[in-house]
Amino acid sequence: MTQIRIGVNGLIQGDYGDPKNRNLEILLLDGESVFHVWKAEGKPWRANPTPFAHGYKQPPALIQGDYVKGQPHKNFEALLVSNDGGLEHWTRENAKGGGKWVTGGAITYGVVGAPSLAMSHHRDQVAEYHTEEVWVEDKGAAEAAKHNVPKDLGPSGHYETRTVVEYHASDHRNFEALVPTAGGLIHWARHNTPAMNWQMHDVVTSKAGSLGCLYAGDYGDNLEALVYEPDGEHPWGTLTHFWMDTKWHRGAKLDSRALGPGALIQSDYLKNEKHKNLEALVVELDDKDQPMLRPWVRTDKGDKVGPWVAAAAPILPGLVPAPEVSLIQGDLGGNKDHGNFEALIRLQTGELVHIWRNANGFAWNVAEEPYPTGP
Repeated sequence: MTQIRIGVNGLIQGDYGDPKNRNLEILLLDGESVFHVWKAEGKPWRANPTPFAHGYKQPPALIQGDYVKGQPHKNFEALLVSNDGGLEHWTRENAKGGGKWVTGGAITYGVVGAPSLAMSHHRDQVAEYHTEEVWVEDKGAAEAAKHNVPKDLGPSGHYETRTVVEYHASDHRNFEALVPTAGGLIHWARHNTPAMNWQMHDVVTSKAGSLGCLYAGDYGDNLEALVYEPDGEHPWGTLTHFWMDTKWHRGAKLDSRALGPGALIQSDYLKNEKHKNLEALVVELDDKDQPMLRPWVRTDKGDKVGPWVAAAAPILPGLVPAPEVSLIQGDLGGNKDHGNFEALIRLQTGELVHIWRNANGFAWNVAEEPYPTGP
């Protein structure tokens, strides 16, 4: 059996399927091959039997972006890490029939861990050029007469064609990524202007071996991240909340015995609050040094930032998780105000398991193993 791996952004709910219960989508790594797996509500998980990419060593990161404008299904966007450490941006062209995955090649090299990917709220300014004729005074009255110049512009002058530039916000929000390297965790961004170029922005932490999970929350254009920094002497590390406005800031420490970055989202709780809860699922060690899966939550009141609080007990204690977990809040479930939480966890035994939390009882349940899948 090959090793199946899932990234912190390996699970999304896209825009396919029933508008009230849209499909769940997964990108996973099976050995060195990348597979797309999906599930329609009420049906089993399905996978394309053929991987769309081979020769990769880290679990991929997946989002659905806002391309192509005017199309019913937006493109899937993914970051993959090749066996030679190259970070590659792949796109599934959902606007084109067949949904073919394509890539433009490596963005950078030297990647040593699983990337995280998000679409921010920020839109770059785009320059738009056009020409217009302007009246320029000169000594040529004949030129003015030829163009029927109004008398109040004066009797003498001529028209010149000039290039005018106007700026407006891009139609597309930027893609943001956290990329693990030997020099630490690096923030990259693709500016979704016509150039669509990826640029390295900043070092989030210079601690080697650091991993992150990135999310665009509801504090303006800010980015939120959970960052795992290894201890160095032990198989665990510190999990810290970072946030970015114009630069990255180190925030509150959640855990000093984490095994990975966890999975971070912003849910739709609490109802009627200005800022919604930040929610996380974290694989950490218990007091017997055994891995467990624990939810964390930060509740803000108005603009007052609250503390990160861990659940009193781990969830699904019968499962022994590996450090890899992915989390979303979807639109499934029977609660009219809040959709279910959906998560993927990889077990120490190698299986990938789909779990979910219903908003009515807040209990976590094991759904099924999404991969390998049936016919």
